[in-house]
Amino acid sequence: MSLIILTLVSCNYLNQGVEVKIDNNSDETITDIVFTTSENLEIVEFESIDTNKSVKGFLSMKKNKVDGTYLIKFTRKNGKIESKEIGYYSNGIPLEEIIEIKITNDSIK
Repeated sequence: MSLIILTLVSCNYLNQGVEVKIDNNSDETITDIVFTTSENLEIVEFESIDTNKSVKGFLSMKKNKVDGTYLIKFTRKNGKIESKEIGYYSNGIPLEEIIEIKITNDSIK
């Protein structure tokens, strides 16, 4: 059992980052999408995501060293900027291989 846990932790550590998938399930295109950590050392940016479309990217966490959260920020068609903290990482190491974010008309999940 300990070998399995060590292997999982080692894979995330060697990867030194996390994949992000963002689904725009809202009725409008969103723009100026930024995904980062609470340390704000590296960012993943997307110009826009059309309605009912998805994008993927990889956030490098090689410089992250402390506990923190992920942050998504984007602009809706009406100009409203939305942001939300999502997930958690420990000592700069992601606990997940992929962060999936779903954006709807009234929420970020």
